[in-house]
Amino acid sequence: MLGEVRHVWTRELYASGRISRNDEPRDLSRFMQHSGFTDAQLGAGRLLVVRVLIYWNNTASGIVRDQVDVVLAGEGQPVQAGSIVEFTASNHVKRVRARDLAEGSCYYGNVPVGEAVELLGGLSLVGPRGSASLYCKGIELEGWHRPRTYWHKLPDAVPGAEPIDLPPMKVPARR
Repeated sequence: MLGEVRHVWTRELYASGRISRNDEPRDLSRFMQHSGFTDAQLGAGRLLVVRVLIYWNNTASGIVRDQVDVVLAGEGQPVQAGSIVEFTASNHVKRVRARDLAEGSCYYGNVPVGEAVELLGGLSLVGPRGSASLYCKGIELEGWHRPRTYWHKLPDAVPGAEPIDLPPMKVPARR
C-alpha cells in the first residue's frame, strides 16, 4: 500500500494511548503485540504513522479525518514526515517512494461512492460521505491497482496498465 508519513510515533503518544494527537485514548498494548512491534522500535523512532486515506461522514460539517496506520521503517531508512512510502501487508516500509507529495507527483484522489450514495447525499441536508485515497501519478504502470478504496500492488504484479486521469480530492466545504 501507499502512505504519507505524518509523524514518528513517540513514547509520549503511546503512553497517552494515542497513535495521533486527535485520537481517543485506548489500550495500545494489544495493538503492539498483534503488530509485532517492540518497545525498542518505538524508542528508536522506527514506528511511523502514515495516512492512507482521507474521509468525511458528510459535507455539511466540513470535518475531514485521516485514516492512519503504523508502519515499521527499516534501520537507517531515510524517512521523514511528509515522505511517501510503500509498505507491505505486515506494515513494514518496503520503499521510500518520494520525499513528499510534490516530488512523487502524489495526491489524494476521490474514491467513487456510487450513484445511490451520491443521490441520497444530495437529497439530505448534510450532503454525501466520501473519501480520497493516496495516488501517485503513473503507479498503475508499475502494476498498482485500486480494487475499491486503496491502491495495492501485489507481489507478483505485472506492470503495463494504461495510465488513468484520476481527479484530485474535492474537500467538502463548510456551509
